[in-house]
Amino acid sequence: MSLENILATAFLASLTPEEREQLEKLGYEEVRTHLIKLLPDEGKKVADAPTVPSIHSKIRIPFVLGGQHFEAVGFLREGEQSCLGKQALERVSDPLKSEEDWRLLYEYRAQLPAELRKYWLVTTRPYPGSPRFVSLLYFGSRKWHIHWINLDVQWFSDGLVVRRCV
Repeated sequence: MSLENILATAFLASLTPEEREQLEKLGYEEVRTHLIKLLPDEGKKVADAPTVPSIHSKIRIPFVLGGQHFEAVGFLREGEQSCLGKQALERVSDPLKSEEDWRLLYEYRAQLPAELRKYWLVTTRPYPGSPRFVSLLYFGSRKWHIHWINLDVQWFSDGLVVRRCV
C-alpha cells in the first residue's frame, strides 16, 4: 500500500460519518489538491503521481495454494479513485468467506505470487467482535502480514479482493 493511501485510510477512519459526507461532496480531486498544499516539497511528488488506472476492475490474478485455485480481483469501476470497503466486497462475486479458505491462504501465504506483493489482499473474514473490520494480507519486510481494514472507509487501487475459484 502506498504511503498516500495509508495516510488517507488513517485520516478517513478518524472522521465522523458527517465529516466523511462533507468530504465526499467536495470530490476526490478537490480534497487531494487541498491536502497536497499541506505537504512541503513532497506535494509535487504526490501531485505528479498517477491516478488510479481505469482497468482496476479488470484485474484478475489467479494463483494456486495447497492445491486450491484462487484469484485476486479488482473492484474499482472505470474512473473511480476509491470506494467504500463494503461496496468493494459487494462488487466481487463470491469473495473469500470460509474459515477453511482463510486458513489455507494464511498457511501458504509465503507461496503467493510475487506480482501480488504490491496489493493488499482483502477477505471477508471479520475481526473477532467487530464485523465492520475484515482481514487482509499485505507484504512488507520480505513477508506477508495480517492486518484488518474497516468496511466504512475508502479502499483504493492497491487493494484486491480474494476469492476461491470452484
